[in-house]
Amino acid sequence: MLHRHPRNSARVIDGKLVLSFPNALSPVLWQFDLCQVKASALEVLKSGEKGDACFLQLRTARGETQKIAEFETMEEGRGALLIVSRAMEKARGRIRCRPESDNNASSAAAAPRHGFWGGFLRFLGVLAGLFLIWLLVSYLYSLYYTPQISAEMLGRSSSQSESSYRGGPAFPGAGNGEAGVPMDADAFLMNNR
Repeated sequence: MLHRHPRNSARVIDGKLVLSFPNALSPVLWQFDLCQVKASALEVLKSGEKGDACFLQLRTARGETQKIAEFETMEEGRGALLIVSRAMEKARGRIRCRPESDNNASSAAAAPRHGFWGGFLRFLGVLAGLFLIWLLVSYLYSLYYTPQISAEMLGRSSSQSESSYRGGPAFPGAGNGEAGVPMDADAFLMNNR
């Protein structure tokens, strides 16, 4: 019966580097969030404890180190580094980091907080927008519904408005030479019958 040894592998999934090293001295499945780190290095270093043994190590920009896996020979260590390198090359341009709210479902209910001034400025912006809309609607309404003053609205008949247009008297009783003279209301009404 043939036993197949599992192979070392590396993949980039959802912005995370997932390494599987079943052929390491201590088999390991390791995950690294690429979105959290701006610069880091993977290196193969010789292990001082054992003759030709080596280990794959992560070094961050802050100088922190993390041992990932240990291998029997430098050849195996370099092979693991090449597997990781190929996985990163394949994922180039496809690594998309999700916002924090997508990664943490428990904080999805929390709304973004802008503090007092952020909320106040947003309120002022909404208020200014509503005012501008009101001005626009008022202007358009005034263009469309310009009041047309008719003779009936002024209390004149159409024959009186025509005579005033032709240069005749504008008001009843104005043509009898009494302009500017006070008149009794009853007399005014009697003249307009």
